[in-house]
Amino acid sequence: MSGATVIDAVRSGDADAVRRLLEAGANPESTDAQGVPALCLAIAAFDEPVASVLTEAGADPRRPLPDGTTPLLRAVDSGTVSVVLAVLPGPGEPLDESVRAELLARARHWHEAGVVPELRRRTGDRGTPRRIRVRDGGWWTDYDEITLGGLTVRDGHAAVLSCLEQWFGQRQSIDELLARALARPDPGHADWSESVDVLAGRNDEETWAAAAGLRSHPEPLHRLFAADVLRGIVRSEAMADTQPVVFEQRAPEIFVPWAAEETNPAVLRLVLRALSESDSPDPRVEAVALSYVAHPDPEVRREAASILR
Repeated sequence: MSGATVIDAVRSGDADAVRRLLEAGANPESTDAQGVPALCLAIAAFDEPVASVLTEAGADPRRPLPDGTTPLLRAVDSGTVSVVLAVLPGPGEPLDESVRAELLARARHWHEAGVVPELRRRTGDRGTPRRIRVRDGGWWTDYDEITLGGLTVRDGHAAVLSCLEQWFGQRQSIDELLARALARPDPGHADWSESVDVLAGRNDEETWAAAAGLRSHPEPLHRLFAADVLRGIVRSEAMADTQPVVFEQRAPEIFVPWAAEETNPAVLRLVLRALSESDSPDPRVEAVALSYVAHPDPEVRREAASILR
């Protein structure tokens, strides 16, 4: 089958059609009329499923491009974690240290410079950028998608940086990951959720203690982040089927007194949700839930009811 047919399927965002064509012998390195590889077209469209199909079929994410970039670098430029992970080679294909350093530097530059200033630098356009909120449906994370001077990227470069550091075995402090989350103080945004996921995935005593230490922080956003991380650790432990269970048993120790004293509804909702997910037989859990069944915030009442059910 012709390369143009593969390109058409990529442009339509039809991952199943792309897979069928590749299985029938189509070239995963197909290019369009301008010489742009199919993988780069998928990256530019933020199309993680198609990018995954192409890389699994042999499209080279390290392929040198005429502008001096590679599909890997373009994925970092996209500002989308799922796209980066779609094109990163697996553990059996380690990247050279120089390539790792270049990817990290690229993500860090976008994060520190800011999306709009970097787009202005690249395009020379001083106009007003177009900004829309989008959701990465497969990952349930949000981004702002920003267009200026004919270039469109998403604003998740802090998340991309955190993801790459974890992938390459570089451990950032909780303070650094907290700062990245608070730069975008929105639990639905990728920058926040990736910081939480990185920390929760460590599933260790150091991270638990550091997050627990934020429980009494005067700023609600710090407490919200801490609750998100601690809840994530408990969930991560459950998903890993760890034996013996450590952090789930500790959940009531921190979340019950926290729920009793928390005044911010958003933080309280998350603390109660963590209790509802912990499956703890501790009788204090039911007692604290009963204390909130008449709370003025309907979401708090809903979380309390979830515990009681």
